[in-house]
Amino acid sequence: MLLIDAKATILATGGGNNLFKHSLTTKEINGDGYALALKAGAMIRNLEFIQFGWGLLYPSYKFPFLDRLLRYHPQITNGTGEPIYNKICSANDWYKLMEQRAIHFPFTCEDDSKIIDKTILDVSLSEKAGKNGGVYINCKGITIDKISKAPLWPIWYNWLKSKNLDPLNQEFEITIFAHAFNGGVWIDKNAKTSINRLYAVGEVASGPHGADRLGGNIQLASVVFGKIAGKNAANLSKNSLNVGNDKLIQILKHIVDSNIKKDYKKGKENINIQDIKNKLWENVSVYRTGKGLMSTLDLILSLKNKCNNWANMFVKGDLIKTKQIAELNTFLLAAHSVVLSALKREESRGTHYRLDYPKHDDKLYYITLKKGNKNDEINAEKEFL
Repeated sequence: MLLIDAKATILATGGGNNLFKHSLTTKEINGDGYALALKAGAMIRNLEFIQFGWGLLYPSYKFPFLDRLLRYHPQITNGTGEPIYNKICSANDWYKLMEQRAIHFPFTCEDDSKIIDKTILDVSLSEKAGKNGGVYINCKGITIDKISKAPLWPIWYNWLKSKNLDPLNQEFEITIFAHAFNGGVWIDKNAKTSINRLYAVGEVASGPHGADRLGGNIQLASVVFGKIAGKNAANLSKNSLNVGNDKLIQILKHIVDSNIKKDYKKGKENINIQDIKNKLWENVSVYRTGKGLMSTLDLILSLKNKCNNWANMFVKGDLIKTKQIAELNTFLLAAHSVVLSALKREESRGTHYRLDYPKHDDKLYYITLKKGNKNDEINAEKEFL
């Protein structure tokens, strides 16, 4: 364990996309920042607002698909070769939905094109899914002079070529991928969190974004609030005193005394976080229901109960196990937070689509998470504007 005597701290840990089965980000983005901030007593807001887009399963994994091509009506079929819109709507109505979906990369429930993303996930979860668990998309019938007019085409096409992929002559298998979090640790205009001396910037922070956000804004927000946080943290540090070694030793002793379990036994039940990732992808991605969210929450809580005698413990003399336990603890806490937020928002808005609450709530509100009185307990509240 390492304690750092810092006069100010800036949290910049990224989002939590790898809480889900499929993610467009790197593997370490597991929501650690949300869990750490929550455990420290910081306020979390609107963690249910998560962006989802389309990614390739095959022939290359974790590669974004250019939704702008939908305006040219590529074929989207299931594992048996049937158009996925069969039994949903006519071909003409489907084409209109595709044209609507082509104007925004992330999923949103604010227009009728939400049906497309829902259908892709439904097929991906069914027996009619493709070989890799998705749907097939085929652009072979679209001419190069037409497809090259799509926004972002040159960038995307050159990217594909570097991977020896050709969308004009290859069929891709795609599905729903987690892309970015719009909610997170609450900050004010000075990038300050609800905890003194703690700042947050980038995707871990909530405040600059709403239920939907324009593409590219997260980079701008990161740069703007990164500069603000850096200046404020530096100014605060100039006029502050360190905690001091005696106080640090006292903190460290308290943590060790209260968390080391000396009678730790080998052979404890393994916790498979892939089960949680699958559940989150199934029930907390492009559409949600109270039943599905409760099922996911029950799984998370059951796993927390399985390891409640050791998941929060620092195992004496076993640094590897200590690291694994710490990672498991933060993963479970972050997943718990996301599901609790989604359950508490009983409406559909932006990236949050509840089939059992399909309309906007006229009373605008935040979903605020705060640390409870018990260890890892979370309180979720609606804060009306």
